[in-house]
Amino acid sequence: MLKVTFIRHSCVLAETDQATLLFDYYGGTLPAISAGKPFYVLNSHIHWDHYSSEIFSLPQQTGVPVAQYLLSEDIREVVPKQASGAIRFLTPGLQESFGNLQLRTLASNDQGVAFCCTVDGRKIYHAGDLNDWYWDGDEEDRQLQVCYLQQLDLLAGEVFDVACIPFDPHLVRPELGVVEFMQKADARHIVPLHCWKRYAVIDQVRSLACCRSFRERICPVQQELQVLIQE
Repeated sequence: MLKVTFIRHSCVLAETDQATLLFDYYGGTLPAISAGKPFYVLNSHIHWDHYSSEIFSLPQQTGVPVAQYLLSEDIREVVPKQASGAIRFLTPGLQESFGNLQLRTLASNDQGVAFCCTVDGRKIYHAGDLNDWYWDGDEEDRQLQVCYLQQLDLLAGEVFDVACIPFDPHLVRPELGVVEFMQKADARHIVPLHCWKRYAVIDQVRSLACCRSFRERICPVQQELQVLIQE
């Protein structure tokens, strides 16, 4: 079983038979969380659109205890003193198991980490803000691209069930992140992130010739709380 729900922006809920994973929650409505299986909360970095201290009220909000909070190291400084639960702060290059979740982190070229998760035989990639940030093609953009490609080299040849990747409409080349990911690795389903509710960018990317070979794998996000994958 694999069910993936787009919550909002870069927040995605993924559920398998044996676990539930919530990525980059920073507030808002969630669907019902299944009890009786571990519930992992992962936040890639401190930016307001990827993290909020509301994660620590999720047990009360959902009625399901959080098995593990897996937070980028840069979040440590803003975690409320009264926060409770099992909290682990993550640095890039980590490879570790948390219960039935196997986790690997990459270094973001913006802030924090990206996540590579394996649970119940399913492989899920969540980029956070690791991306090819092509704003205007200047030297800084080229350096960011080099860093991005270096991290993707660490995933060379890997096949993911789900890859969650930014499609930011503010970028001149919003397709570069997913094109370069698919050149290095592979994914059966691609979930667009970071669209700022401008979901037309998804069709824009899908229409490009460089995306022809995988365009049908790009999930057509249209609204919040949309179930994208159910198999």
